[in-house]
Amino acid sequence: MRTQVTVWAALTHQIKRLERHITRMKQFDTRLSNLRLAAVILGVPVITILILATLPAIAVVGALLIIGGFLALVVAHLRFRDRLRLWETWLRITIDHVERSLADTESLPSPNLVPPVGHPFADDLDVANLHRLLDTASTRQGSERLFGWLTTTSADLETIKHRQSLVKELLPRTLMRTRLEVLGQLGKDRLQHFLDGKRLAEWVQEPVPPHLPTVTIILLVLSAVNLTLFMAFTLTGLTQLLPIVLIPWALYGVLFISQYRQIGSLFRETTTLLDLLETAGQVMLYLEDYPFRPDSGLAALCRPITGQRPSRLIRRLSWIASGASLQGNLLLWLFVNAVVPWDLVVAVLLNRQKALAAQSLPEWLDTWYTLEALCSLATYASLHPDVTFPEIREDGPVIDAHAIGHPLLRYVGKVRNNFTVHQPGEIRLITGSNMSGKSTFLRTVGINLCMAFAGAPVDASALAVRPLRLFTCIQIADSLQDGISYFYAEVKRLKALLDALTRPDERPLVYLIDEIFRGTNNRERLIGSRAYIQSAVGQNGVGLVATHDLEMTQLANAHPAIHNMHFTDSVVDGQMVFDYILRPGASPTTNALAIMQMEGLPTGEESA
Repeated sequence: MRTQVTVWAALTHQIKRLERHITRMKQFDTRLSNLRLAAVILGVPVITILILATLPAIAVVGALLIIGGFLALVVAHLRFRDRLRLWETWLRITIDHVERSLADTESLPSPNLVPPVGHPFADDLDVANLHRLLDTASTRQGSERLFGWLTTTSADLETIKHRQSLVKELLPRTLMRTRLEVLGQLGKDRLQHFLDGKRLAEWVQEPVPPHLPTVTIILLVLSAVNLTLFMAFTLTGLTQLLPIVLIPWALYGVLFISQYRQIGSLFRETTTLLDLLETAGQVMLYLEDYPFRPDSGLAALCRPITGQRPSRLIRRLSWIASGASLQGNLLLWLFVNAVVPWDLVVAVLLNRQKALAAQSLPEWLDTWYTLEALCSLATYASLHPDVTFPEIREDGPVIDAHAIGHPLLRYVGKVRNNFTVHQPGEIRLITGSNMSGKSTFLRTVGINLCMAFAGAPVDASALAVRPLRLFTCIQIADSLQDGISYFYAEVKRLKALLDALTRPDERPLVYLIDEIFRGTNNRERLIGSRAYIQSAVGQNGVGLVATHDLEMTQLANAHPAIHNMHFTDSVVDGQMVFDYILRPGASPTTNALAIMQMEGLPTGEESA
């Protein structure tokens, strides 16, 4: 049986194995480098001796064999280094997986995605950090797709179940997920940032001058004329031919420059997209040849790729686009384009391939983005064997969670709780001492619901839940720039929550409130809190409200739908001890004065 400990042991073993293999590869890489150097040192004098001491024909053949052998060695060495980079990327990904299994998000890359202002729950639940833990995508759009799933407020039951089924299919396909991640990361490393498929999709849609092929043919004809006249001038030496040579060449130059102004931006964008094209081609090729089960959901998802074999088109596009790299060498670029309209020929060929790609490339890329987001969820499930896929159904308790924990907390020492809400309209008032776990529990429930509705596995032994909406009021921020106080910001947030709760909707609203009206004095806070809870109870929603005000627990006596729950603490050897276990009933303890006294602050009890 797989456990978190066995996962860590397997990852540690894999890291050691990869490190040993990479060490051997680096040693062989050093030998190949020395061999190349030796080939140069020995090859030059050998070629010189052949030229001086043998017949010309034998010297030429010998020189060609030596140079050909050296070039073959260089090509083989470059391919070996490509394999070395692949293994090094695999090692880095495996190390990242260890950090993901430990919930060490600080060590993981961040796409810096920000939810919309006023989002119902993303900021309070730290969804950006959750996304950082889950996200293994290499493309910007794949990462954004996963973030969109986690922040959705309108996922329907069929969509959730479909995503779950795809993630379950990907879960045992560890090699496939790793291969796709390695290929994406190799391209990401070359560009030193996320792959941006949007730029590629926009690039193939860019309009081109309609008369470019005609002008290119004219320039090719002028190029042939120029070369013929230049050869005639060189062979005859007749100065009378010089004006005849210069006139068509000048016409060629003027026409070429006039067209280059229109395609200059095309080439500047092309050179920046070569790595993305190469990566996309490798990913498509891998998916085209992958043995999907014909009746599987993954086969249906990837059918736009497997049915059309886009790697061939992308490979042609990449090869032609690489012709634009000639601009990297200014002298060679000037010489070649002075002889033939190289850039215009490349542009014409490129535009033909772009026109073919424009029809299907967006759909291919969209499939890649979705697959990356799904692989992120499957990798999370693989690295955390204690998680489970929630049951989303229309009936039964609104929320029924067993051994639910927070996914951003470390596995060792994590406390899990059981929690059930039976019907819409119910409210759980959660009391407890400072630091006893009230706020963390609210976030635990919220973030697992967020994951459930994204189609992800959740940090629980079992979770059954109805399709729900989610709204939180946990971490309120005032705004100095807008002149909004903390209390006013809280009031606005609670008003938005109440509006969402009373708005007609088939899905009940789960709302999480931490320390309601904490921005005002005790008397008004208690009055306002009671009124707010009484207006919320019985509505189309389920509320979890954490509070320090023990007077609030009296509401349960007047409203059967309000239930008290609490966290407790104890003092052992002068230290506060918390077990973070959720219990029924109101909190029997408080600890504010005890904490103040332990830190040496006056409490007023000294003189009592």
